[in-house]
Amino acid sequence: MFRLNSITFKDEETGKIIEVNIDGKVTSTQKITPDEYVCASLYTGLILGGGFSALLDYVQKKK
Repeated sequence: MFRLNSITFKDEETGKIIEVNIDGKVTSTQKITPDEYVCASLYTGLILGGGFSALLDYVQKKK
C-alpha cells in the first residue's frame, strides 16, 4: 500500500525546492526564509485538509 510521505514545492523563479514531510519536517535544497516555511506549511495543510481544489482556490484568491 502506498502512503503519503511528503509534498514537494518548487519555486519557479529560483528553482529552490522545499519538501514538507508528513511528520512535520521541512527541508530544502537551499536556505529558506520564514515566509517560505510558512507558505509551504500552509499549502501542505490546505492540500491535506481540503484537497488540491482548496489550494487552487486559495492561490487564485491570493493573486
